[in-house]
Amino acid sequence: MLKRLPGRRLLAAAAALLIAMTALGSALAAQPAQQSLLGDRHKALGVACEGCHAQSAPTGPAPANACVGCHGDIDKVAQQTQALQPNPHESHEGDIPCGECHHAHRASEDYCAKCHQFGFKVP
Repeated sequence: MLKRLPGRRLLAAAAALLIAMTALGSALAAQPAQQSLLGDRHKALGVACEGCHAQSAPTGPAPANACVGCHGDIDKVAQQTQALQPNPHESHEGDIPCGECHHAHRASEDYCAKCHQFGFKVP
């Protein structure tokens, strides 16, 4: 007959908790990290809606040239990303509008991935 050990229930509870925490940690690690949207990132930096939309209560997308006011034209942006090979801002398709990749209120996407597999992570 087994003797009852003091704290046996406590030990069993601690083991169950450890197993549950390990399983939860594995499940959380398997989920991709949620990236904040560009609109949220701009807001966190103090850029109000009208900073991009030119309206305090936007009724549609920001004008196509809204990015250039702060970030510069495509040549300036290409200089800033020249360490990336290939440089995503020097496209063989010419000047691609910023909004083809960078979206403020939904997840951004890799325009080049329609044909290529460079693995760009687009903010």
